[in-house]
Amino acid sequence: MEAAVRAGADAVYFGLSHFNARARAKNFDEATLAETIAYLHAHGVRGYVTLNTLVFDEELDRMRGAIEMVAHAGADAVIVQDLGVARLAREIAPSLPIHASTQMTCTDAAACELAKELGAKRVILARELSLDDIRALRAGTDIEIEVFVHGALCIAYSGQCLTSEAIGGRSANRGACAQACRLPYELVVDGVLRDLGDKAYLLSPEDLEASRMVPDLIAAGVCSLKIEGRLKGPEYVAATVTLYRQAIDAAMAGTAGDLGEARDLALQTFSRGSDVGFFGGVDHQRLVDGTTCDHRGVLVGAVVGTERQRGKLQAKLSLERRIVRGEGLLIQGGFAGEGEIGGRIWSIAVGGEEADAAEAGDEALVWLGPDRNLEGAVTGRRVFRTDAPKAEAAARQLEVAKIAVDVTAEGNLGEPLTLRATSERGHRAEIRSDALLEPAQKRGLDEALLRDKVGKLGDTPFALGHLTVNVAPGAFISPTVLNDLRRRLATLLEQSVGGAHEVRPLAPHVALASDRPLAAPSPTRGIFVLCRNLAQAEAAVAAGADGVGLDFLELTGTGQAVRALRAAGNVHITLAPPRIRKPAEEKIDRFLTALGPDAVLVRGLGALYEASHRAEASPFEAIGDFSLNVTNRIAAREVLGRGDAIGDVEGE
Repeated sequence: MEAAVRAGADAVYFGLSHFNARARAKNFDEATLAETIAYLHAHGVRGYVTLNTLVFDEELDRMRGAIEMVAHAGADAVIVQDLGVARLAREIAPSLPIHASTQMTCTDAAACELAKELGAKRVILARELSLDDIRALRAGTDIEIEVFVHGALCIAYSGQCLTSEAIGGRSANRGACAQACRLPYELVVDGVLRDLGDKAYLLSPEDLEASRMVPDLIAAGVCSLKIEGRLKGPEYVAATVTLYRQAIDAAMAGTAGDLGEARDLALQTFSRGSDVGFFGGVDHQRLVDGTTCDHRGVLVGAVVGTERQRGKLQAKLSLERRIVRGEGLLIQGGFAGEGEIGGRIWSIAVGGEEADAAEAGDEALVWLGPDRNLEGAVTGRRVFRTDAPKAEAAARQLEVAKIAVDVTAEGNLGEPLTLRATSERGHRAEIRSDALLEPAQKRGLDEALLRDKVGKLGDTPFALGHLTVNVAPGAFISPTVLNDLRRRLATLLEQSVGGAHEVRPLAPHVALASDRPLAAPSPTRGIFVLCRNLAQAEAAVAAGADGVGLDFLELTGTGQAVRALRAAGNVHITLAPPRIRKPAEEKIDRFLTALGPDAVLVRGLGALYEASHRAEASPFEAIGDFSLNVTNRIAAREVLGRGDAIGDVEGE
């Protein structure tokens, strides 16, 4: 957190010990939450607390307590995934801003509008949207939009990945992702094992690095850029925040900005390879390199051979970037990293001469020490710099940028001296002396004297900016009083941003509106089978199923299947649109409903919003799918309570 503040972050998001999507992270202590928020506010930084997991019924009381605690601490927003938690937060703490987590899977404008109805001020969009998608979405909603611009990418949509549950008995929606996408896999096609060479990590995307997209994202209407990294070290936080601080400042100033050095340092601290991700559109071959699942740092060149000199086998490298003795290098291996060679640079030779460094364009001989066997340094293999100690140390030692405060001093003889201070980050304070201004015996309170005394802000987050002096000529007050005023003014400035939110007091016997009993369950009973093709559907009907759901990978053939099933007899037909709906894909829903089904699966928040805002009664039933992530009675009520549109909810 301190690294983020030092590097110039406008806001920091963090989790507590429970209910956050990074359960493995070293999260913050509830006992010091108010102190943490106060620290951020003193430095002009906002604090967002994550309560972004799904919650079960038996945890609702604990969640209520967490929301109350966050509100009392004066957090600037709470980030939530669960529909029930969003409703609960709005009822308990009406002034506490709500941000819809990327785990809520908001991929179109309608989903954002539903989040707004839940009380959200901001939506953190799914990371799988392209720049064009974001532009189209922005045109359909006025809610604040935040996007991830840096960090790990998942192979599945956030909030919709069940891999951890299937493989590891854990839930990513409960903060316990098993990282199944970072494991090595083989590819079998029609029963035949494909030889993919050194590509073993088929589900592991490269990391997102979108600093070059910052001007376009701002122009598209994005109001906040988010960096993933709660499991990373302070050098990563400092380097990435510095990069995007520079990118934003350059974009706002209308200048290009040279981000090369800052980008290299950010990638050096952690990178699995980097790309602009889905901002550039869907291209899986670009998004998944397949050769690594872990930190590789920065590509510096390739092996062009080996050479033995004075008994030392050295790798000959063709360099794309500068390398320095003492840095860490990794020579890429084969399948799943087999044969990788890594170590620190013991010596560098360029043109037959020993050197402390080699530059881009050089052909250099590199020795990694006596414990590293370079026999496996195969020509053509890529070489990465895994760490650069001097650069990373510099990132950790960034100084905190002081916040400029403009001060006005005013007063007449026989009156108190008043100091008023403001900063561009929202700090405001005013203080008056107990002592009165007197005629000066020698030197009065001129600008130079006031700047000297008031400007000594020392270890505070502030530095004196513009000073305005409206003090009567020849007026005087003792230096002791001035020093005391300065100290008290700084304290008031630190305390001036934020503050506790209203928490509605509720007696134990008083139920929240969101806690009222659920409506009676649907009387519909029977066996309904989800089918992927017509043959499955016909077999299900022949076996006595009361209904079938058609969830075809391709829309082609859906109409034919509906007609064939109608002709076969009186069978209940449910149609399933794609689980993810991006801007302009609403036409898929319209196509399916035009086929005349008995029911349609509501699989995302955009479809849920539209189902509850139809101008006229629908001829078909709407059934909430498991992908709505309903895991408690408040979320169920939120879905079922949207008019008569939703007839049932399938939950996990």
